[in-house]
Formats: sequence, structure tokens, C-alpha cells
Amino acid sequence: MFRQILGVVDIIVGVLLIIRPEFSFIRFLGLFSLGKGVWSIFSSMIMGYFLDWMGALDVLSGISLLMLHAGSSSGIFTILGISILLKGLYSLL
Repeated sequence: MFRQILGVVDIIVGVLLIIRPEFSFIRFLGLFSLGKGVWSIFSSMIMGYFLDWMGALDVLSGISLLMLHAGSSSGIFTILGISILLKGLYSLL
């Protein structure tokens, strides 16, 4: 159940990176996504798995959402949003 909730959060983050909204809630989602990615990377390293692409995508999406909140925008955000959206759909399987 918890994995599906995190998958839905990834889908929401992916859509937000694609449409680039202008509201302050993206800051909280950015911090959540950044924290989720850091947690994923550190826990993977402890387990001996050093190639955590899902955690790295979460860190990148969190940084991107925080950059959107700060007012900066880039074309890479759309590509990253599509990647996060696909990761969220993959997590729901």
C-alpha cells in the first residue's frame, strides 16, 4: 500500500514538472521528493546496491521542483517529468 502511495506521488511530481505550475505547494513536494531520494540512495548503499537510479531520479526531481519554486525554468524539466511519470507508473505495477 505504501509503495502505491509513493508511486502516486511520483506521478503527481512528474505531471507538475511537465506543466510547471506557479504555486507554493510544489516546494513541499520538492522537499518530499528530495528526502525520498536521499533516503533511497543511502538505504541502497547500506544494502550494498550502489546503482539506485530511482533514488537518483527522485533527488533530481526534488531539486527541479525546488528550482521551479524559486522561479527558474529549464527544458530539461519536461524530460525529467516524463521520466518521473514513467517511474511512478512502474512503481504501481
